Amino acid sequence: MSISYISNLSFETHRGRAKSASLVVIHPHTKHRGPFTALIAERYGDAFYYYAARPGQNKPADFVKGLVEDFAKVIDGFGEKARAVRGNDVTALAQGLAADFAALSGGKFGLWLDELDNVEVKRAFADFLKALADALPDGAQLILSTRQLPHEPWLTLIEETGAVTLHDYDHPPTVSEQAEVGEDKPTLEVYALGAGNALIDGEPITSWDGALPRNLFFFFVDRPLVTRDEVFATFWPDLSVKEATNVFHVTKRKISERLDHELTSYNSGFYVPSGQMRVHYDVVAFLEAIEQASTLDDNEARKRYRYAIDLYRGDFLTGLQMEWAVERRQALKGAYAQALIALGRICKKQDQPAEALGYFIRALHETPEREDIHREVMSLYAQLGRSDDAIAQYQRLEEELQSQLSIAPSRESRELFEQISSAAGDPERPHPLVRKRPKSGEDGPAARPRFFDAGRVSPVAGRTRGRSPLSRRWLSGARPLDNITSVRWIRPRETETGTCARSR
Repeated sequence: MSISYISNLSFETHRGRAKSASLVVIHPHTKHRGPFTALIAERYGDAFYYYAARPGQNKPADFVKGLVEDFAKVIDGFGEKARAVRGNDVTALAQGLAADFAALSGGKFGLWLDELDNVEVKRAFADFLKALADALPDGAQLILSTRQLPHEPWLTLIEETGAVTLHDYDHPPTVSEQAEVGEDKPTLEVYALGAGNALIDGEPITSWDGALPRNLFFFFVDRPLVTRDEVFATFWPDLSVKEATNVFHVTKRKISERLDHELTSYNSGFYVPSGQMRVHYDVVAFLEAIEQASTLDDNEARKRYRYAIDLYRGDFLTGLQMEWAVERRQALKGAYAQALIALGRICKKQDQPAEALGYFIRALHETPEREDIHREVMSLYAQLGRSDDAIAQYQRLEEELQSQLSIAPSRESRELFEQISSAAGDPERPHPLVRKRPKSGEDGPAARPRFFDAGRVSPVAGRTRGRSPLSRRWLSGARPLDNITSVRWIRPRETETGTCARSR
């Protein structure tokens, strides 16, 4: 097969492999999305275009129509060639769209189509994407990304186009990433970190015949050893045992119909996994990575913590307000915060203050009451010469403690604040946390460039801070992105029809 995988490669290697490809597919589990965004922004500058697909754009004509309408709201007169196409001729649609973007940029551009899991990518849509890649002028590049990567038609599309797939295999493989010859068991992939979705042999389960089967499915997956009484108390506390039993068996049968296999079996008073499927569960992988990291040296622990953080694509089963889900959500949120803190401390120990700062700020978004982390942020701001930000951080700490606990900051926090304030008031007096950097021409290593700071820079594109995968990757403090400091962005407009953005 002519599929090229970028797997556990350095940024420079990945830069070289992707540079000559007209089509790049970003795998949903990759760690390299942030650096790749920097690469595209650096390469194309103001000719870098981003579009997030919306649900229902399953036909190529509908997708192109929505894209053109959204971009026309940002760029006057956009889409003349694509609008002129009539019908569903995928080749004509692709050629028209490519010509419209080429007219904007003079031929060389990067087009990022994101959130394609909102679209039913069947054969016709895959043919349109292939035709779009073929229609690109020399020097242009099409980037595709999705939060799910079903087996087909994606693999065929990648093979037919010779696309480069941005991927790394530091996580348990899923059926979409491997084909195990001779393995009879189907593979069930369950992703509960976020809104919640499941795939059986790479195909998404799109209908559960109601909320109850879906909720019970996730309950069983998350609790592999549970009694019938626990199930009844969780889902039907007000029903009699007879009534609950009837509803339970009907609901359980609906789950089996969706999976075409039994999810659980009853053994010695407990419902346990049936063993009829190979199961990949992102929550288990997330917690195992954190547990493994705690036993490793800093360099290896850093990899595992980063993997765990990448797995955390959102709070557990966002939107489900059942008590068991809320409790699990809070516990996993705490584990996520601890992973961020642990990684921040490793970066700090390895003299990477800007990266450490990004992780600590993200941790405070999850646990704003952590006074010790507020102090870490204050210290790092001071070390980076940003005393005003350190003072503002202390004020946020005061407000948080007062509003949540009705207490004042501890003596340790007050003393740190006084040190920073005193140093800020006397510019000739360096703060004890700030190491002097050699000036140009002096002996010693050159001063480091200022790196990307997740605490100050806004997302470049996407829906919002909380919802857009591109924003979340961009906000990651996990890698210096000093090579794009000159790029400025139009804040994307979110309309009823979708989201698009361009750099300027």
